[in-house]
Amino acid sequence: MKKRNNHGILVKKTACIALASSMLLLTCGCGGTPSVTTGPVTDVPVTLDPNAPDPAYPTSDYNVISKEDYLSRTTAGFIAQLVGMVSGYEFATLSNGRCRVAMPDSWFDFCNGPYAGNTTFMKHVDKLRKNSETGITEVWMDDDFSVDVFNQYSLEQSYKTYGTVSAKVVSDGWIDYDIWDMGGGQKKVGAYGLINRKGYLPQFAGNTEYGNWYSYNTEAYLATDTMGMAAAGMPEVAASLAKTFGQVTGDRDNLGFAQMFAAMVAMAYFESDIDTLIKESSKVFPEGSWQLDLIDELYALHEKYPDDWRKAFKEHENKYYVEGDTRSSNTTINCGFMILDLLYGEGDYMKTCQIASLAGYDCESTCGIALTILSVMKGMDILPEVANERIWQNGEGVLVNRPLAEMDEGVYMHAGKLEERMKIVDIVDKYVRNFESVLTERGGHIDDKYYYIPVEKLGTPEGITIKNAGFESGTLDGFTVKGTAEISPLATMGLKAAKLTGDTELYTTVSGLKVGSTYKLTLYVNSTETASTYIFARKAGGEGTCVSVHKTAGTSVYEAQKSVRRELVFEATAETMEIGVIFKQLARTDYAIVDQFLLNRIEETPVGTVTVKNKSEDNTYKDVISFAIESEVAGEVFVKLKFANTTSNIVNADLTLNRKAYRTTAFYKTGAAPEGLTGSDFLLIPVVLKKGSNSLSVQFSGNKLDIYEATVITVDERW
Repeated sequence: MKKRNNHGILVKKTACIALASSMLLLTCGCGGTPSVTTGPVTDVPVTLDPNAPDPAYPTSDYNVISKEDYLSRTTAGFIAQLVGMVSGYEFATLSNGRCRVAMPDSWFDFCNGPYAGNTTFMKHVDKLRKNSETGITEVWMDDDFSVDVFNQYSLEQSYKTYGTVSAKVVSDGWIDYDIWDMGGGQKKVGAYGLINRKGYLPQFAGNTEYGNWYSYNTEAYLATDTMGMAAAGMPEVAASLAKTFGQVTGDRDNLGFAQMFAAMVAMAYFESDIDTLIKESSKVFPEGSWQLDLIDELYALHEKYPDDWRKAFKEHENKYYVEGDTRSSNTTINCGFMILDLLYGEGDYMKTCQIASLAGYDCESTCGIALTILSVMKGMDILPEVANERIWQNGEGVLVNRPLAEMDEGVYMHAGKLEERMKIVDIVDKYVRNFESVLTERGGHIDDKYYYIPVEKLGTPEGITIKNAGFESGTLDGFTVKGTAEISPLATMGLKAAKLTGDTELYTTVSGLKVGSTYKLTLYVNSTETASTYIFARKAGGEGTCVSVHKTAGTSVYEAQKSVRRELVFEATAETMEIGVIFKQLARTDYAIVDQFLLNRIEETPVGTVTVKNKSEDNTYKDVISFAIESEVAGEVFVKLKFANTTSNIVNADLTLNRKAYRTTAFYKTGAAPEGLTGSDFLLIPVVLKKGSNSLSVQFSGNKLDIYEATVITVDERW
């Protein structure tokens, strides 16, 4: 049985019931009437149910799940990833090359779609093949779950190495395990290429600005949704894991949906209501986020067409399709489809699979995500027998970690240095062990039969809503323009953005700030290479602070996705302030396209002190800067550097932590701040510190950097 605790989360009843029953027997006669004892009181031995959870961990503080139940749900969740791949019609196209949406019911064949040898309506590489020697049908690797699998190896290695999650180990794993992936993880101009050539930490490897051509792609969310299975019942942890692992391949709305989907999976262990899951997991997005507006649109479509999913899907796709620019990996369309899959599937496994498989675009990926959520809700009992026969095979199912001969090398999707054949039960065991590591680190408990998971709700970012933040109204309403600005279709998210030319200032006024609190302003900027754009926050008409954007050429295949994400962190000096951009042109053809103003409160907490060993009087350093760090904590934290890079290039810097090589960070190009503004460009370097004394060397041989301030902090963006 299940009941709701006072946190609104479904939990299993525990030994409290058995204990209450025993107490009742002690105070009642056989007929249930309280008895009165007149003689001496003697102790009556009480035997609790030996299979009941430990009452020392009350359900007001812990969600309790049996190991057997967790294993059932997690196994079903992983199998669902494979079911989606072999059932869905990925990238079906019309004669004009546009993706086909909402295919006929007659096309659906459970576990026998285009990737399972079904060529009646569409042909893909067959990835469900019978091994002639063993007689076992084997699933061959696909990017829908190959990086999910590899991530569990990296997560396990992270705990073995540091006892916690480490961004460094995430990057290490791509090379150590020789990951072949497409899109954001691509071998040459994706995550692998950047880590291999430049040694980058994840936030640079998945970033357009530093050379990832496909940072807008699907990998960020389709490779991290199952992180929720390594953080069962802990949505905040799941979202954090998804960000750490997802940012190696993406740096925009795909990363936000990665966090949402991972949180949904984590919640699904104790929540069976689809509507609640969607709405609660959407709290990963700060108030004012464009994604929240999108989710509202999806609910409105479901309400508009309650009995016709095809009309809803087609209307959603038609709105966000852009001629000549929309990719089959479009985040808005694909993630919108996934949410609609759940709404129209109504919790039914086969109905959800059919809708998701026929939806269109990257639907075999989104089908797997939707089915994973349902499977985690209900466990192996939900698994159709066909899935057992073709994939699970009563625990004998195998994944083949090799490329197929008929595949082009560019779309290989496997880990070259992992075993060639992996039993599904062994992969699930990785999730189990990693979940236990995550649970223990987060204050949970484990006994012979049960997991005791601290009750955790997803924190809600404290945001300030900005009117017309993404210019989706098709106007500049809400903004003041001094110079020249117009609406552009080259949007990073949604359909509209603002284009600035000449020397132009565009800003809006925000109120409700807490004086003395810290805020983060996020904006996407796509500009010509010779131009300078400054994102600022200031008192109305007064002084303020800014960060700069200078175009890095050749970082995306598609023009609308060449935008750079930049963040300004500032202290509110007034309840009402102006935030915006200042654009400075150098050539007559210069422009900047800006999109998605987002403002939310954060907390940066110092967790130690940083001293510069080779202190420079003018804050300029050549080749190297060395720090002595006294840390109050052990674990991964950020070293925050306020800097200026006035060279003409991005400066890559090799890190040495406690006399050991620790990957590479990067400093983007900066410019002199406009009059009345102070430059506040900063870099966050994730490092695992030991408690006490640490040393960090940042080496940028042949270059100069200005470093004005160094701190060691943790960052909290949700409460």
